[in-house]
Amino acid sequence: MVDEPKKIIHSIKGKVEEQGKKVQELKDKNISVSEEEEVIGDAPNIEELNARQEIFCRNYANNKEFFANGLRSYCDAYNLDPRDENDAKTARECASRLLKNVNVCQRISRLLDDSGLNDSFVDKQMLFVISQNENLNAKMIGVKEYNALRKRVTKPIELIVPDEDENVLAQVFKAMISSKQNDEQKKNDSGDNGVKG
Repeated sequence: MVDEPKKIIHSIKGKVEEQGKKVQELKDKNISVSEEEEVIGDAPNIEELNARQEIFCRNYANNKEFFANGLRSYCDAYNLDPRDENDAKTARECASRLLKNVNVCQRISRLLDDSGLNDSFVDKQMLFVISQNENLNAKMIGVKEYNALRKRVTKPIELIVPDEDENVLAQVFKAMISSKQNDEQKKNDSGDNGVKG
């Protein structure tokens, strides 16, 4: 079983090196390189991941049973029993450490991108949630998230005013409300109430 990940790593390493050479050749010929080709050319050195780390990454990013579960991904990769208290503690700590490793994170990110989980996919899912009318609660959450991402709606700023200034603020707010009410009254008095005669 250990030979299988090594074959995978060598295969991936070969593809990354090949892509890196293609990118460099294009650069040498002063041909523009797309951002995606550039990223692939600058991919982390797969050699820096050992076979078990590669299994961990694949479990974490692609395995439906272990997806985004560091403890279970680590237990499977390093042959630990998650039901054993000591193994689970070790796996939890080591998985946490692995998920802070730049090369591991880059590899997981690449695997997620390759599997289709990327910005474009998430944008399409958000579009689906916002466009549907079956679950209005999910729709509103999607709209709120979209507005937050686009910075279309900002959260109100809470103003803390000392007690002695509360009277002044209250008077200012009353004046603003009164002014708005007066404007609305003038609009209604001018006969522009939306009814056509």
